[in-house]
Amino acid sequence: MALIGIMGFSIEAIGTNTGLIFGCYTYGGSLGPGLFGTPFNMAINWMMLVYLVAFVLQHWNTSVTLKSVASASILTVFDWILEPVAIRLDMWRWDMVTPPLHNYIGWFLFSLLVFSIFYRFAPKLYNPLANIFTVMHGLFFIALNLIFRLI
Repeated sequence: MALIGIMGFSIEAIGTNTGLIFGCYTYGGSLGPGLFGTPFNMAINWMMLVYLVAFVLQHWNTSVTLKSVASASILTVFDWILEPVAIRLDMWRWDMVTPPLHNYIGWFLFSLLVFSIFYRFAPKLYNPLANIFTVMHGLFFIALNLIFRLI
């Protein structure tokens, strides 16, 4: 998990400072302190998201490649749901107001790499609350999206 946190923080720092990975964006102050224009919380975010998706899909009896593609797809959809909320809460802002298409391509490709590594080396996960937390986490951002559209 520490490697995922380091990788996640690093890709975010590279992306923030170059615009190459996800597009041109900057973090707002709501995520707390950081380094290289990237909040330390981004490491925790990547660890948590990877853990939750991996936990939900760990019992899929399929190849690592297929499971990694499915997991990367789930994280990319999650980013699509998260973006309007994050922008509204000043977690980050895009130079183009909305995220460019290559943000989602970057999320998918980086997530695919992370899950490909994770599924090859991770032990079996056990957490009786992980499925519930995963659903609650997703519903939280969906609800915020709906609320923000109404106000």
